[in-house]
Amino acid sequence: MRHHGEISYLMATEISSEVQKQKIPWALVVITAIVAAFMAQVAITFFSRAQYIWGIQGGALGFAFLSYGLLVLTFPIARILRRRISPITLTYIFTVGTMVSYAIGHGWPEQYPVLMAEFRVYDTENVLTGWWQVPLNLSKQLIAGNVVVDWAAWAPSIFFWTMQFIVFYFLSSAIAIIFRHQWMDIEKIPFPLTMVGYEIVKVVSTEESVKRDLRPFLLGILLGLAFEVPVFLQGVFPWFPDIYGFRTNTCCSGTWCMPADNPITSSIVGLSMMIKNPLYFAIFYLSPLSVSFNVWFWSLVMMILEQVA
Repeated sequence: MRHHGEISYLMATEISSEVQKQKIPWALVVITAIVAAFMAQVAITFFSRAQYIWGIQGGALGFAFLSYGLLVLTFPIARILRRRISPITLTYIFTVGTMVSYAIGHGWPEQYPVLMAEFRVYDTENVLTGWWQVPLNLSKQLIAGNVVVDWAAWAPSIFFWTMQFIVFYFLSSAIAIIFRHQWMDIEKIPFPLTMVGYEIVKVVSTEESVKRDLRPFLLGILLGLAFEVPVFLQGVFPWFPDIYGFRTNTCCSGTWCMPADNPITSSIVGLSMMIKNPLYFAIFYLSPLSVSFNVWFWSLVMMILEQVA
C-alpha cells in the first residue's frame, strides 16, 4: 500500500541524481497554471452541472480533477513526441493541477456571491440578511437577466466570500503543517487520492522500450467514459436517453436523493440517499482494508440501531 507523500518521495529516491541537477521548470509551471485556470473557468461557465467542472468534484470526496486530468493528457503527448517526461516534471504538473483545482473550488456556475443572491430571492423568512448580502432588488434583476452589473453593490458580497476562502486556506494550511510530520513520517497514513496520481506518473514516465501492461490503465479510462459520456449527453441533449437516471432526484455529485414516497425510503429509517457515482467506489478500493471495513461495518451497525430505535 502506497502512503501519503510517496508520489514525491519515491520518485526522488529512484532518481536522486536527476533531482540534484534539475531546476524548477518555472516556464512550464506558470504556463500550465494560467492555461489550466483559464480553461477551467470556461468549463465552469458553459457547463451547468458541477460534475463536469475542472475543480473539486465528488463533494466531500475532494477529488481534484486537474491533478489527474493534466497527468493523463501528458500520456498521449509523450507518445506522440516520443519523449519520456521525467517523474519530477510530472510531479510539478500534478501539483499545479491540485492548486488550480482548489483555487477554482467546487465550480458552481454561479459561484458563492451569485448563488447566495439567488437564494435570497426565495428567502421568504428574510433570513439571508447582512452587509455581505446583495440587495434584494438586484437579486431579482439577476434572475431576470440582461442588466448592467452594479459592481459597487456586489462588492461587499464578493469581498466577504473571497476573504472566507482566504482565511480557510490559511487555517487548513496551518493544520496541515502541524500534523504533517505525525501523519506522513510517523503514522504513514495512506492517502488514496495521491496513490492515483502516483500510478499515473509511473505509466506516463515509463520509457517506450520498457514493457508495461497498460490494459488496466486504458480499461479504467474506457469505463470512465462509459459512465460520463451518457451522463453528459443526457444533460446537454433532452432527446438523449437518461440511462443512469440523472434527471430525477440526483444532485451534481451523482447522489440519488430518494423521494419520501419511495418504498425503500419509507421502509428503512435513515436511508434517504444513495451514491451512484463510480468514482467513490474506485477510490475506496485504494483504502486500507481496516479503514474500509470500519466504514461499512459501523455504518451497518448504526443503520441497524436506527431501525431498532
